[in-house]
Amino acid sequence: MTIAPRLRKAILDAARGNNSPWPVDKHYPEKGTAEQRFEGGDDQAMLWAIALAAEDDDPIPKWATAALMEKLLQVSVAAKDWDGVFGPPRAKRGGGAKGANEEKIRHRAEYMFRCFDAVEERSAGGESVDTGLFDDIGTKLGVGARSGSIVSRYYYAVKNWRAEE
Repeated sequence: MTIAPRLRKAILDAARGNNSPWPVDKHYPEKGTAEQRFEGGDDQAMLWAIALAAEDDDPIPKWATAALMEKLLQVSVAAKDWDGVFGPPRAKRGGGAKGANEEKIRHRAEYMFRCFDAVEERSAGGESVDTGLFDDIGTKLGVGARSGSIVSRYYYAVKNWRAEE
């Protein structure tokens, strides 16, 4: 799957701690530096620190390279498996369920900008941005149950994000 440019930007904004329509896992610390979030239990903060440094053509933070080396050595000697070292892709919830619901994340990636674009197009054509419009777009796009409220949520998340750009 190729990540579309707007979705990529939204994800990277979220990883940088900036305003974004892309959700972050609230079960890990949201505030502080990547190193502080890593020390607070978010192993992915280390991976994002490395990825964002590479993305920005900046040096990789020494704490992140040291942490990555330690984790790779743990995998190499079979002290832990990959998920045991880096953590699951999403935080665990009570009862062992996955963190951010995988289906909701996939749904958001597929529909968030499609919903926004459809609302913008139709409002530019003179239609009122209201519940009826959201419901109609949700039905036409096949968003699913409670489609109007989902379209509304996606639309306003993207609209607010764009307003801050």
